[in-house]
Amino acid sequence: CREWATRLQQNHARAVEEAGEKRVRIWQIYLAGCAYGFAHGWMNVYQLLASKAAAGGELMLPMTRDDLYALDQGT
Repeated sequence: CREWATRLQQNHARAVEEAGEKRVRIWQIYLAGCAYGFAHGWMNVYQLLASKAAAGGELMLPMTRDDLYALDQGT
């Protein structure tokens, strides 16, 4: 969020041209607030990944990040 807020500020004139001053101000406040919340541990992002099991009951998705990285390494 901090990076997005920085980029929005860097492109402020273009953002205002595209979306209007009021909307850009709302985005700036939102992004700054989110960045602050993440930095202070008040906010988190959780991700849920679901998959239907294959015919034999085997799951087709890696169960952990270690499993995912092992797939990338070909092991």
